[in-house]
Amino acid sequence: MKQLMNWIGGQRLPSNTEKWLTRYSPNGAEPSVSFPQSDIIDVVLAFQSAQKAYLDWKKTTIEVRSNFLQTVAQKIEDRSEELAKIQSQDQGMPIRFSRTESLPRTVKIFRKTAECLGDLMPQENIKVDNGDSVQQRYCSIGVVGILTPWSDPLVILARQISAAMAAGNSIILKPSEYAPDTANSMAGIVTETLQEMSLPTGVFNLVHGIGAEVGAALAQHPGVPALSFTGQIDNGREVLRLSSEFLKKVNLQLGGKNSILVFAGVDLEHVAEQIVQNQIRFHSQTCLHGARLMVQDKIQSEFLEHLRAKFRNLRVGSSLDEATDVGPLGNVDQFEKFNRAVSLAVREKGKLHIDLSSSETSKGYFVRPSMVSDLTQCSVLQQEEVIGPFLSLSSFKYQHEAVKLANSVSTMQQAAFVFHPDREKLEKINFQLEAGRIGLNTFEVWPNEAWTSLGSKGLGIGVSSGQELFEFYSSRRLTRQQFP
Repeated sequence: MKQLMNWIGGQRLPSNTEKWLTRYSPNGAEPSVSFPQSDIIDVVLAFQSAQKAYLDWKKTTIEVRSNFLQTVAQKIEDRSEELAKIQSQDQGMPIRFSRTESLPRTVKIFRKTAECLGDLMPQENIKVDNGDSVQQRYCSIGVVGILTPWSDPLVILARQISAAMAAGNSIILKPSEYAPDTANSMAGIVTETLQEMSLPTGVFNLVHGIGAEVGAALAQHPGVPALSFTGQIDNGREVLRLSSEFLKKVNLQLGGKNSILVFAGVDLEHVAEQIVQNQIRFHSQTCLHGARLMVQDKIQSEFLEHLRAKFRNLRVGSSLDEATDVGPLGNVDQFEKFNRAVSLAVREKGKLHIDLSSSETSKGYFVRPSMVSDLTQCSVLQQEEVIGPFLSLSSFKYQHEAVKLANSVSTMQQAAFVFHPDREKLEKINFQLEAGRIGLNTFEVWPNEAWTSLGSKGLGIGVSSGQELFEFYSSRRLTRQQFP
């Protein structure tokens, strides 16, 4: 079994606790890697390393940081096949999505940050009326904490690491205990690059462990001025509570419960295919995964036939199999939650529209795509996130009913997607929906990593990418100089 270590000051180290955690493969529910069960002492050691390195790293030029990020991007691209296999084995994303979706985006994020670093750090100089010189610029803030999830880990690691280090900060990363090998591989590349470029290796540190110990220690460390968390909403609340005592800057990205509206007049075959691809793309692990499907009543029966046929043709299997459409869920907790959601749907008299018989794969955390209708809008399955290919179905007759249904989710509406043949009506619906990202006749609502947004209704605090994420990891400094 592969054994991982913490990365502190450029060295691979075990935890001072001498305790280990075991990660089980989603494909076979068998032990795959072990990693340190770290505690507050390991966090303190990482902080000491990060603080020392920060004194030199914050002085580096834009050119040095840009070259560093470009080199990391190139190393990731050179090892893309290896990284794709590690991610898929680590947390269940089918290998073809890791290879064609996650890895290209990961490389692009590092490169885009490097290319735009000068624009991200504008320096404004003005003269005031009396001749004084006033300068405004972005500055680093110190040692920052980053808590990343098991879902789509490479992309989220790339966003957070590139923005934090571009801004001139040192990092203490605590990855999910459900995707330790992916983060470990990224740590190896970042540390290797720092060493080869003779840069302070303590700029980047990784401490494995569980959130209640390592995450809490970062949240409560008085020397860590900012903490970014991506994950479940309950854990985000706890991060915010612990951090509030020290008045830290906190960035929270907390999932999504997104709506899909389908109106009569669209190409039903085409829209059904797009919905299916949205369900399996990125293994239903992103905040842009559609979860609440609303279909106009006059086309519902015909549209459901298209969806059923396409879902039944999906292949459930090992995440390392090239032919797999739906891989296993990332861990036993999500597997059990998914199955409880299906059971709850049955108890609430929901109607199941897809065959939910057991997968032919006997081991591992495998589930079949699920679609259920006839749930009330106040059902927990309509309001809370379910990780995996799970769709709740509702019908509507008129446009205003569709908008009301979409906006009825109490929290977590990150995005909404509308399929309608009339351009003017699309625009009207667009302005009525309560969501941070809206796709009109498309699920592609993220044109590039420089654009960002946050959904509505309690989804979090802050942003996930772009200029705003860089600003989270920075402070603005205004200097006025007077000449005699």
